Amino acid sequence: MSCKSCDAGHFRSSLEYTCPSHGGWGMVRIGMLIPESHQIFVCPSACGRHGALGAIKQGLKNRLSYLYLEESDVISGYDDAIYDAVEELLVRLQKRPKVIIVFVSCLDDLIGTDENAVMAELSNRYPDVKFRMGHMNPIQTDSDEPPLVSIWKNVYSLMERTVDTVKPAVNMLGNYVAIDEKSEFIKVLKELGIDVYHIENLNTYEELKDMGNHALNILLTSAVEKVAGQLEKEQNMAYLKAPVNYNLKEIKAGYQALFEKLAEIGQLGGSVSSERIEIPAKVEEILIDSEKRALSAIQKAKMLIGDRDIHIDYSAFVHPFSAAKFFYENGFSIKKIYAKEMDENDADYQWVKNETDIEIIPIKKHDIVHMWKEHEDSISIGLEAAYVSGSRHVVSVFQDEKMYGYHGICLLMEHLINCIKEDVDLEDVINKAGLVV
Repeated sequence: MSCKSCDAGHFRSSLEYTCPSHGGWGMVRIGMLIPESHQIFVCPSACGRHGALGAIKQGLKNRLSYLYLEESDVISGYDDAIYDAVEELLVRLQKRPKVIIVFVSCLDDLIGTDENAVMAELSNRYPDVKFRMGHMNPIQTDSDEPPLVSIWKNVYSLMERTVDTVKPAVNMLGNYVAIDEKSEFIKVLKELGIDVYHIENLNTYEELKDMGNHALNILLTSAVEKVAGQLEKEQNMAYLKAPVNYNLKEIKAGYQALFEKLAEIGQLGGSVSSERIEIPAKVEEILIDSEKRALSAIQKAKMLIGDRDIHIDYSAFVHPFSAAKFFYENGFSIKKIYAKEMDENDADYQWVKNETDIEIIPIKKHDIVHMWKEHEDSISIGLEAAYVSGSRHVVSVFQDEKMYGYHGICLLMEHLINCIKEDVDLEDVINKAGLVV
């Protein structure tokens, strides 16, 4: 007996493909950015494989523990088991953590653990430790608080405002790696007497807590907007959305928006006039010189790369269509974008789709394997694009890491130039990146 409506095509359209190069910063690694912290996963043993292997490859295994659940726990709940596990963990650890994140898996959606009650009880028992509850559930990706938003909320909610007069400093939130120390962004703010902080550079929980006393949070990705809004409402911490951009005009506009925000919150001293914001001459000089360097870097890269095809993917750039527009408008031979999602409301996506011949390829499409290794002489920016294309020249970056402002363009061009100097061993690159599928 057959069902005509259930044809093979229907099932094929629901299949997804995952590259062996898929990965990057998962929930475990993001949570590990919290200094002096430990994580405990509460889940069936099979659910722990990915996180455990990732922690081992990233050198973080000593900061991750597991409470494996049995069938009886699923039936009766496991609040008491969590309390016992935390007690045992604190006895065993040589150094008492300042923060513990208790992760539950998607199984908890069926059980319905009262997370607030568990956190309250743990905080009551161990007042010297900060507790946060994490939810490892990919099914929640389309919810109003997907896993990425949730984990950043756990990380940055540890900041606390404890002073009346804020410190002249800004926090960069949402990027996994601090921007390059040579960035003109840091130079500009230093000239204005403002320090720049990123969680990667912190050594203690107290330093993370003290970030709450800084003047401004700068958001590099939308994933941290929810926690920034919460901090603004509850602790009066101002924030500014300033994502990574490779468009020279947008970068310039971004600095103008930054100066306006700093003036608004009283961080530009006496430099604010009734008509316009007066920027110190040295700051103007830094920005003009940095823009010239970016233009020079683009021209140098174009000359050395020639007409080699360029493929990019969503893992390398938070906004791949914006990055593609940058390459296209500057005369590079960009041919393919391997995208995770296509937002019809994204102006850059619409521009690429309607104004260029760049091929947009859904990276999870089931038949993407038929495209394997068709473009070996190309340049791929991002490991998923590299795996599918078979590119011999690869730029291994994740989510615009270290790149920001005019200097970010210089770094990107430097990556391109360096990648054509030798063929790459992609398997070795993937292993060094610590990816676990």
